[in-house]
Amino acid sequence: MVTDTTSHLEPFWRDKLLISLYDSLKHRKTATQDASALCDTVCGLVLARVQHAKLSTDQINTLVLEVLQRFDNAAATHYQAFHQL
Repeated sequence: MVTDTTSHLEPFWRDKLLISLYDSLKHRKTATQDASALCDTVCGLVLARVQHAKLSTDQINTLVLEVLQRFDNAAATHYQAFHQL
């Protein structure tokens, strides 16, 4: 489960993350494969960090940004522009 800043619980949607990553990586020729691999990486990190079955949206967005910054700085900049951190 994911909590937003108002403590409203929402399910974590892997597909939503995948689409968001793809949007940030679409400048790459291998955007689909890269987004899929990064999505798997982020999902693994989320599972490792989740406590009491909850993570905030901010925690997930920060985690995604950290992964993107290590992979593609332009994609990280794009992601940061469209997601509040």
